[in-house]
Amino acid sequence: MLKNYGPEYVDEYIIEFIYKVLDNIEKDMAPILDMLKRGSKPYDVVNYIESKWLNGIRSPESLLSVLRSSNTLEFFECLVKAVDELRECMRWCILEVLFTSSWLRRFSDVCPWCVRIVSPLEPYMLIPSEYGGKLAFRVHKKCFEELKTKACEYMKQGLRGRELFRKLYIKYMPSSIVYETILQANICLN
Repeated sequence: MLKNYGPEYVDEYIIEFIYKVLDNIEKDMAPILDMLKRGSKPYDVVNYIESKWLNGIRSPESLLSVLRSSNTLEFFECLVKAVDELRECMRWCILEVLFTSSWLRRFSDVCPWCVRIVSPLEPYMLIPSEYGGKLAFRVHKKCFEELKTKACEYMKQGLRGRELFRKLYIKYMPSSIVYETILQANICLN
């Protein structure tokens, strides 16, 4: 949406809708996970869903087959965990949109790392490159390399994944630049 329509398109209604979808997934899956943890039988789970969900289950036999598999509990735990991760991802995305719109409106030709003007004659990167010139940050290549070095230093200190991402984000950059830095430094986020 940011790329196609600009930062002003991401408004509170879209954000509210997405959070409601995530809340509903969690609300629907958490009781099922709880039942599975307590050792409920697959048929009891199907009956619960049939009694609680508005449209029930289209294919109860297929669901029963899934519930009988050995990794069902792990699947539902991962599903509920994914909702939390999506919420966090949404938060980063919202902050990115707000930062992008305010920064680029005022400082479109300024590198966010060194806060100096990026001359068209010096080497720079557009991040995220897929946003194009109007919506991407201009970052000096030298500054980007410094940020990658900082990411590697944090990794040597024991920071990994999201911890590393948060540290770089809070101290230095918008999330798209942090993400690109970690990606190009070959650091795994998990």
